[in-house]
Amino acid sequence: MKWIYKKWGGHDLFCEGVRNKNLPRFIPFQKKARSVVCFMVRPAMIGQIGFFDQDYSPVGIAEDLEYFLRIERILMPVWLTDEIYPETAKWKNGFCGKSVVHHNWCSTRQGPNFDGRKWDKEREKNWKAKFGKSRKYYTKLLP
Repeated sequence: MKWIYKKWGGHDLFCEGVRNKNLPRFIPFQKKARSVVCFMVRPAMIGQIGFFDQDYSPVGIAEDLEYFLRIERILMPVWLTDEIYPETAKWKNGFCGKSVVHHNWCSTRQGPNFDGRKWDKEREKNWKAKFGKSRKYYTKLLP
């Protein structure tokens, strides 16, 4: 994957350039700026709002979107009560300004020969089966 960073002088120089920018440590998400290509979750958050849903494996069902909807208390599993996750203690979500995370698209679970075209259709079908409406519908509900 060295070729990805070639135009910046290599991976180390790219990372150094990001760290040396005057970026804030945390940048809250704006309405249309959520990034779901790769995201990190605190262990305490998983303990509070739950793990990813395993019922629709191995194709996934947009776990990232479901997490953002849980964080905002828009889509809450029946077991996730106000006592467990109160409105006044919602998790923040945004960009980590000084972090660099390299993510090989879909390689985490599917491997390097993965065909994303089929996967997207299957994800949408699974999402509708679970929640009754499209991912696009739910994405529009995010603040």
